[in-house]
Amino acid sequence: MKKFTVLCLLVVCFKSFSQHAWTRTNPGGGGAIAVVGATASGTIISASDLSGIYLSDDDGDSWRVSGWNNNIHETHISSLGFHPIDGNIFIIGTYNGAYRTDDGGQSFDLVLAPDVASESYPYIEDIVFSHSNANIVYITYHSNAGSTDGEVYKSLDAGITWNPVANENLPGGLRIVKLMVHPSDENIVYALAGKSRFSCSTPALYKSVDGGVNWSHIATSIGAVMDFDLNPADTQIIFASTFVANACPTNPNDFENFGFEDFVGGDWTSGELYKSTTGGVSFNQIGSETGIINVDFDNPNHIKVVNILSMMEYFNDYGNVAENQVGTFTTINGGTSWQHTGSILNWFRGYRIQPWLAFSWSYNGITKTVTKDKFNSNKMYASFGQWAWYSNDGGDTINNISSKEISPDYWLSTGLENINGNAIEVNQSNSDVVYMGGYDIGFWQSKNAGLSWKQILPDLQQYENYIWDSYDGSSQVPGRNEGTGANVATIISDPTRQNVVWASFSEGQYNYPTGLFKSNDYGENWQLITTGLPVYNDSIRMYGLSIDKNSLSTNRTMYMTVAGDVYKSVNDGNSWTMIYANGGLKFTRVDNFNPQLVYAGGEAGLFRSTNAGTSWTQIGAQFQVEMQGNLTNMRPDIVPTYSEDGAGVQAWQGVFEIKTDPNLPNRVYVTSYGTAKGLYRSDDMGNSWEKLLTDDYMRGVAISPNDSSIIYATASASYHSGANVDSSGIQFSTDDGNTWHSANNGMAWNYAGIIQLSIDDKIWAWSPGTGVQKANIPVSDILFKNSFE
Repeated sequence: MKKFTVLCLLVVCFKSFSQHAWTRTNPGGGGAIAVVGATASGTIISASDLSGIYLSDDDGDSWRVSGWNNNIHETHISSLGFHPIDGNIFIIGTYNGAYRTDDGGQSFDLVLAPDVASESYPYIEDIVFSHSNANIVYITYHSNAGSTDGEVYKSLDAGITWNPVANENLPGGLRIVKLMVHPSDENIVYALAGKSRFSCSTPALYKSVDGGVNWSHIATSIGAVMDFDLNPADTQIIFASTFVANACPTNPNDFENFGFEDFVGGDWTSGELYKSTTGGVSFNQIGSETGIINVDFDNPNHIKVVNILSMMEYFNDYGNVAENQVGTFTTINGGTSWQHTGSILNWFRGYRIQPWLAFSWSYNGITKTVTKDKFNSNKMYASFGQWAWYSNDGGDTINNISSKEISPDYWLSTGLENINGNAIEVNQSNSDVVYMGGYDIGFWQSKNAGLSWKQILPDLQQYENYIWDSYDGSSQVPGRNEGTGANVATIISDPTRQNVVWASFSEGQYNYPTGLFKSNDYGENWQLITTGLPVYNDSIRMYGLSIDKNSLSTNRTMYMTVAGDVYKSVNDGNSWTMIYANGGLKFTRVDNFNPQLVYAGGEAGLFRSTNAGTSWTQIGAQFQVEMQGNLTNMRPDIVPTYSEDGAGVQAWQGVFEIKTDPNLPNRVYVTSYGTAKGLYRSDDMGNSWEKLLTDDYMRGVAISPNDSSIIYATASASYHSGANVDSSGIQFSTDDGNTWHSANNGMAWNYAGIIQLSIDDKIWAWSPGTGVQKANIPVSDILFKNSFE
């Protein structure tokens, strides 16, 4: 009986020990929010482009995320469609098919799959259920993200199966950005063509009265149609807003640089609101404002228009627009008279000081910037660039529901992240001091272990080449000198001086100059370091900051890589000297006990110096091929993680991280990213190696500063953005790497990058898409388990 009791204790202990209670801690905002909407039961759904969908049951106060572990195998969500009665049923469109849930987003089924044989990877721009017949659903189908071969598909079983409709008279060359079915007749369908994130066609409105079989081009006399809405009680009444549109590029290669600011032509205040009482045969002007239209379900004479173009013009100074021309406009008499009911100056914009970035349009299309609730006319949602927004008064006031201010200048995500980054740094002497570096959102500081975050960037006027603010410089407006974003690839804080921190900053993710900056006050002020460093403008290639912790605490010796070469500073990072010209190195690390022992790695493999960088030797002979990037046509940098130039360029491979053991001299760990690569360890300063894990997507490794038998390793198929394969995420070992267990409990995606373990036994890890995660190392469980071994 005693033996059985001990065995039961071990089983219970291991179950407890294997659990990690992950908490996401981020400022909120980062990637692009495609569109926001709500189910019939009121759950708000936000479609992200980096991490699936986010769901909120409390009007955006908190969010949960659904991803790979809910059977969504695409990170980029482009559209949403909601069942008219059952709030548990909705469909999400992606850049590679459509998924359906009938349990409120707990699990999904792929209902419209790609066809690899025909090279069809359906990009779904919009989805709409019929409110008069819930079994009827329409969807836009484009064979890929950049195509203009838009068709309409139809489902007769509430979205489970799909087939193309005849689409007679629907011309070719369309990018269909919005669909609508008349609430009282499932056969009356409207399709709006225009510009989306990845493609473009001439704005035009089409109508079908036979369920998509035949189509007619309507509203041809009023100009380029921006948006449209319907009178729910009268099938003959249509409302349409217009704008002046420039022609789309004829060369597909030019489209990447063709933004919405290029699509909108002429005077941005141009555009009107029109009404048809003849089913679209003719239109009459009923308003001088244009924008996103919200016709009240219960009283169609109550109409609101959110003016998107004047908003952008007002903030970007493209013209002379007064405040009373910006925001939301309302009529209660069908358009006879209008009032300015919503001032944009009263909208809560979150941590972006500059309103022109906070209130930019959706990356996925003008019509997705603001959307009406399908079930409640008082509710509207918005996807202004990097954040989600919510209104419960028909758009008169709109509030950021991605981020909340904890204290002045300090912010915390509501749980809607959609964020990627490459740096996390917990100070070794004070684990409350944490720094993080993200793509597009720059550098963030926390002094309370991630309970709130403050964005701090170099001064825009002094260092405009290293940060961005989405501003053309045509005028000076208060607040425009702070900057809004940057890309931070590497951060390190001094082990004993918690206020001293170094970081790289770049305006863009690649193809932009990168600078090394130093701060003596927790990042509050930054100074660019240029002495001894090259000037280069081709890509982000500054990585791998490391410190010799045995050097003088007031005058540190440091290492890093610049453009693949190793640089060294012996004066606290104030000047640098190139000590090893290699061209293929990204990361460095100094042994924690022997300052002469330095490592460097990258696509060229793993190298070691035993004389503080004076000379270098390639090591790891038995795994030399695995520690190198052995592709013939490989990207020069670690971002992005996918080919995007169409020339067969493959993702970067090679040594991705180096960690020296905090407790044991001469012990070093190396991760290598690429097919059949993995995690390696040496106990004799790199002379011999053992492979601890084999993994195609290995990223990071961390060792407990209190117990070297506790090791964490990370893997991620996604890093910069986008992935449609799974990976092992976070794994851990409590027996010196002999056995490994998953630590992905509760995570939507098994994606993890840079990881660090702090002196107070906490785990900090970047998870591409859902951002920074933290958890406690289950130390008590580990000790309990080890006591039986």
